Amino acid sequence: MSDRTLRLFDAHPEQHQFTATVQELDANRIVLDRSAFYPELGGQVSDRGTLDGISVARVELELADTKVVNGSQVSVNGIIVHYVDGDTSHLEVGASIVGAVDILRRRKIEALHSASHIMEEFLFAEISGFERVGSYVNEIKDRSDYNTASRLTADQLALIECKINEFISLDYPIETWLENDIKYWKCGPFKTMCSGTHPPSTRHIGRVSLKRKNQGRGLERIETTLVER
Repeated sequence: MSDRTLRLFDAHPEQHQFTATVQELDANRIVLDRSAFYPELGGQVSDRGTLDGISVARVELELADTKVVNGSQVSVNGIIVHYVDGDTSHLEVGASIVGAVDILRRRKIEALHSASHIMEEFLFAEISGFERVGSYVNEIKDRSDYNTASRLTADQLALIECKINEFISLDYPIETWLENDIKYWKCGPFKTMCSGTHPPSTRHIGRVSLKRKNQGRGLERIETTLVER
């Protein structure tokens, strides 16, 4: 068995249905030679969908290598493990299997993930002294936490939201690529390391709404949600 799963979400990001070979099978745990399913990684929730019609409940990355880039630890390579809810008795190692990612859910996650990067660029430009200490994005919202000595006011939050939506409306292309196993994201003048999945341009994000939550002294949380169209 290979020590890594071919990541179709990187190699072919628009491919949401795929055929793969079963490499490991243990009850509800399935390892394939390739997968379009994004595992929970880098603060992004894992994909859902089906494998041969069996519901995929969660996806994890195991045996990943770690690289340190600009002081940050990044997980690369590794084996993608699919945990399913359903009968797998008809499957066997070496069998061909058809996978399908829940594309509507994925598109919401992609939009929110790119929106979170754009939000952070405008946040840092507006207010100094913010340091991100955690983030999590799913299909409902992005949640980003920051250490800061400053307090984000309602007026500042409204201005940042306005600037984000103006930027998004210009339909900037969104690019992702790999350099030495490290994935990068770029949109207009903004660039950052990011292992996650993203839409092809800001037009696919639509409008967003921001909400501030005070998490205690010296900690601010900003939640980003999509405005329904």
